[in-house]
Amino acid sequence: MPTRITRRAMLGAFGLTAAMCRSGRAAAPDWPARTIKVVVGGSAGSVPDTLARLAAAALAETLGQSIIIENRPGAAGIVAMHAIVSSAPDGYTLGLATISQAVFNSYLYRKLSYDPRRDLLPVSTLATSASVLVAHPGVQANSLAELVALSKQEPSKLLIGIPASGSPPHIAALLLLRETGLSASFVPFRSGPDAVQGALRGDIQLLVDGPTLLAPQVAEGRLKAFVFMGHERTAILRDVPTIAEAGFGSATAESWLGLVAPRDTPTAIVEALSRATRTITAKSEYRDALERISMRPTASTPEAFATLIAQEHQHWSPLLSAANLKLD
Repeated sequence: MPTRITRRAMLGAFGLTAAMCRSGRAAAPDWPARTIKVVVGGSAGSVPDTLARLAAAALAETLGQSIIIENRPGAAGIVAMHAIVSSAPDGYTLGLATISQAVFNSYLYRKLSYDPRRDLLPVSTLATSASVLVAHPGVQANSLAELVALSKQEPSKLLIGIPASGSPPHIAALLLLRETGLSASFVPFRSGPDAVQGALRGDIQLLVDGPTLLAPQVAEGRLKAFVFMGHERTAILRDVPTIAEAGFGSATAESWLGLVAPRDTPTAIVEALSRATRTITAKSEYRDALERISMRPTASTPEAFATLIAQEHQHWSPLLSAANLKLD
């Protein structure tokens, strides 16, 4: 993730910050006076749902008000985002936005029903995660460098599985191929578990997906892991090097999830939610719970989250535009 922000990214961040300023009408003095709803674009039991429930429980304790989860799966989170932007901006309907919904969808869909930089107010990041590259044990390579060399010897022979077209693992894999020179053809599956079964059968030689899903197979020797694509090693696969440690730091690709609100939500509410999020990430029990699902807890001010979103648009738009990947 780049740290230098260009004028274009600064303008994007300014747009989000300006939207927050426009939302400065006074909040109800007794907020929160009733149950808060968080809309999630994943089904019950999915990674976003699990994170949302952990965060909701911790935030409810901090805010002194109950928080419920409303699952709105479908269309890469578009259904959920549309529900959020259509809700009253009163602080009682919030959303869990992934990097897909806040960034990737802008380039994957020609007609997106929402504009993430116009219609969503960033509140705070909640967590970051990353994918791991694994292979069937029959692949004759034991490091990423060896794997890249093998792929060049036999171009297009390797098949790389992804849980779904346009998913964060897919986008991370696109970056991986571009930055390392790895030669492989993509095979999309209906879900992560389906892709795992394909790798175990040998239908595909490589797979990129989350460490929580893949760690059990790696521990049993049914798959072998090459690199973790995050900035730091993950506890669940402690012996697997980061992609930077493997010599390809430019292929680092982290995904994040954060709390957002409808445009025009009062600034006082957005700031109160952001403060509450920073409070829960300091609690060891919350941090431990996230580590068990291979996530690193994060928190930010609304302004810092807005800057991150603008920065991610700048970082990923060239790759996604060049890939010409469209899902509609």
